[in-house]
Amino acid sequence: MRRSLLTTASLLLAAAPATMASALAAEDGWSGEGQLGVSLTTGNTEDTALLAALKLNYTADRFSHSFRALADYRDSFDVTTNEEYALGYQLNYDVDDQLYGFGSVDWERNEFAGRTNRWTESVGLGVHAIATPTTQLDLEGGIAFRQTDYTLGAGNGETAARLRGYLSHAFNENVSVSQEVIGIIGESNTVDSISAVTAKVTDALALRASYEVTYDSAPLPGLKETDTATRLGVVYGF
Repeated sequence: MRRSLLTTASLLLAAAPATMASALAAEDGWSGEGQLGVSLTTGNTEDTALLAALKLNYTADRFSHSFRALADYRDSFDVTTNEEYALGYQLNYDVDDQLYGFGSVDWERNEFAGRTNRWTESVGLGVHAIATPTTQLDLEGGIAFRQTDYTLGAGNGETAARLRGYLSHAFNENVSVSQEVIGIIGESNTVDSISAVTAKVTDALALRASYEVTYDSAPLPGLKETDTATRLGVVYGF
């Protein structure tokens, strides 16, 4: 029964990005992508892995809006081994062709990393250091306000510096790579790095493999400073 419910959920997750994309594609200024990864095994091992991610972008004049959502769930023999959720929104205002100001709000829940809720609000400046048809490099710096609730019941808030770098390069029309690094530097330091390779199958569909490394300088007792996640999925872009 549990396996049937998970399979049904995976099909619904697969349809959602494509349905939303079809609705938004007709609207000027909208772009984005939906990603789905599913793995179900039975027999000697009974493992389930579900990955759903969505990115939406809307541009109007000098303003651009970016929204992202992620759900990553894994279990083995009906024992949950990972459950991570994240939401994010960023507003950019282009001062000129290179310089822009930004404000962002991010939320995440990852109880296996000891966090029931973490909110991060940031403001700062960014620069489009490289902007060519094949290569993009964005650099950002600003101030961040972060509030964290821990699984042990305690919580804290801090003011920190926020640094971000994003690099993407297309080798040709079908294959591209990207690297994003976000660092929050304060009383405790966190660094999140995501490397990805994307290969187009059709104009709208692609395969993507990504590797994420998350570092926390002050984990809860008994937890490690570094977490990694390898993800494989199908991407629907519009």
